[in-house]
Amino acid sequence: REAVAMAVGALASGLRADDVIRLAAFTGGDSDSTAAIAGALAGAADGASIFPVSWYDQLEPRYKIELRNSLVSMMKWGELDDDSDVGD
Repeated sequence: REAVAMAVGALASGLRADDVIRLAAFTGGDSDSTAAIAGALAGAADGASIFPVSWYDQLEPRYKIELRNSLVSMMKWGELDDDSDVGD
């Protein structure tokens, strides 16, 4: 519960998504979980395009494939519109 509260606090700071995640990562306690939750909340609130492309570029190939497959599945089942900002 503490990680969720801290992540929401980081998101409420009004910073850019990458800075929200960094802020959450440098909190005390379970900071990796806090940063992951903050990133998920930021992405849910503003879309995937808020994340720097350089982060995607640094993913290992297996994670890029996993992400691509998840997005394709979401589009197939109507959970993601073709006009989504994912990948923009």
